[in-house]
Amino acid sequence: IGGTVVDASANVEAAHALTQGEGITIAVIDDGFDIDHPEFAGAGKLVAPRDATERSADPRPKDPFGTGRDNGENHGTCCAGVACAAGVGGASGVAPRAR
Repeated sequence: IGGTVVDASANVEAAHALTQGEGITIAVIDDGFDIDHPEFAGAGKLVAPRDATERSADPRPKDPFGTGRDNGENHGTCCAGVACAAGVGGASGVAPRAR
């Protein structure tokens, strides 16, 4: 991933043999979510992104501590990636074809 070899797995190969999340919509309720991340760029991948705290349609990570984007609200992006990253960067989510 990004030039780094990562040897980690959630061991979902058996589940992927049955389904990869086709027709499923996953709700991720967390802090900032990078809707511009390549893993979520496919048509129809994102459905109704929302920032419930600010009551806006822009859930992109904020920087509430003034320490830079990478030290701000990024947990939501990670959680969404584990759930449904498409595998663009070489790592797949548990349900890569889910929305």
